[in-house]
Amino acid sequence: MTQTAYSMYTYQRLLSVVLPCAIALILIGFFPIYLLARHFAAQHRLTRNEALLKQGEMLCMLVAVVVVIATALTTALVTGSFNASSVANTVEPVLSTFIIAAVPVIIGELIGARVGFDLYRPVADKWVRSQQLAELARQDPIWNEEYMLQGVRNVFRAYQRDWSNLNIAATRSYLTPRYHRHVELMMRALRDTGRRNKVTIRRIEHIEIGSFVDMRNNERDRFEAVIFADVTSQLIDVASGRIMDNKKLSIMENWQFQRHYDTWLLNQISPLVSIDDAREADIQLFANRHGAYYSLHWGRMLLPTRGQIFGSHAFRTADVSNYVIGQMKSTGRATRDDAVYQIYTYVRRPYMGVNPSGEYLIGQMPLPKEYGNIVVRRRQPLQPKIRGLHKIEIGYDRFNDKYDVYAESKEQVTVFELLHPVMIQTLIDIPFPINLEVIDRAVYFYVPLYQTNADNYSAMLKVLQAAYRELKI
Repeated sequence: MTQTAYSMYTYQRLLSVVLPCAIALILIGFFPIYLLARHFAAQHRLTRNEALLKQGEMLCMLVAVVVVIATALTTALVTGSFNASSVANTVEPVLSTFIIAAVPVIIGELIGARVGFDLYRPVADKWVRSQQLAELARQDPIWNEEYMLQGVRNVFRAYQRDWSNLNIAATRSYLTPRYHRHVELMMRALRDTGRRNKVTIRRIEHIEIGSFVDMRNNERDRFEAVIFADVTSQLIDVASGRIMDNKKLSIMENWQFQRHYDTWLLNQISPLVSIDDAREADIQLFANRHGAYYSLHWGRMLLPTRGQIFGSHAFRTADVSNYVIGQMKSTGRATRDDAVYQIYTYVRRPYMGVNPSGEYLIGQMPLPKEYGNIVVRRRQPLQPKIRGLHKIEIGYDRFNDKYDVYAESKEQVTVFELLHPVMIQTLIDIPFPINLEVIDRAVYFYVPLYQTNADNYSAMLKVLQAAYRELKI
């Protein structure tokens, strides 16, 4: 037999004998472990007993060892590896056959355990939830699962339509008062920037009921719905009608509903998958104390298209997190305190890795008219160069010792309108290196971000309140 013919013979033997045997051994290892793992996963979801789950894992390991030994020894016996006439001639072939048979069995067991324990859990969860909802619906029809799912679908479509048109009045019928207030501020912030976010639903892939709570006080009943959908999101400049950004997105969101008499109202929208460490509990408490609202990620679409710390593509690529939005209060003004402010952490180039470029804490609020581009920057060593602006001298030596002022024109009189004596003194007295940049109809106070905490947010709010008083906006 030639070398080529021998190789072809070996290859055919491998395909016809060895491969089917390996697949058979994988299946032999897979099924008992999969069935055991699935059983314990289902029992865990019914009882929420973590000890039971650990017990199942230990039992699966014990069964896995038994299956490996039994299958390998059986394989050795069937293939004739035992030699009754000579023990010495038996050990080596039995050991080789044992190892060859054990490897695919172990692979099958690992796959079975993974599928049974991990991938089966959502299925078990959904089945258990359906059974529990069916039991609740017998006593209270509002818990009917089909009714709830249809309601979620209707609210999802209505919210995208009303959000796209900045129609806050229409959302009152399906939002809780608290979330209606939150959405109203977000829409006002979009109007302040002269933009709207048009969301078009391309396909709703899947909606299912997640967790739910049935309380003795019906007004405290609530549930969460998980939504998977494909949408098109357009950021539109209202004045010109220009589409600033156009993206096709696959969204995975958690929609939380609160009961109101015999209907469900939307109370919050949050990403289904988020990094828990990025969500700052103390900042959430800060927002609650000041009647403001917290979101882990929101607000990038509100960023300007120019500026020293921003840029033309910041609203597409920058990272905005730990976002707080609220209204001015307790500023001592005679008029109603209703300006919308925003405080958030901003990273201009988050893709730079562990040392992102341009990381700041920013406080933002609108101005009554356009001022162009003005920068008031605290003097610090190794600062980046100011691009495209002229340096302006202010007639206050103490101020000039701490700050540099730049504007688009050397004769820009609006700088002096913003930096009147009281505001200048406020900036001089601030103990940390804060800067401000005016871009068209918004002012941005910013400091290099070293630590995200509620104290920094509280200090930034005080700066915004002082500016709101002194700038007479």
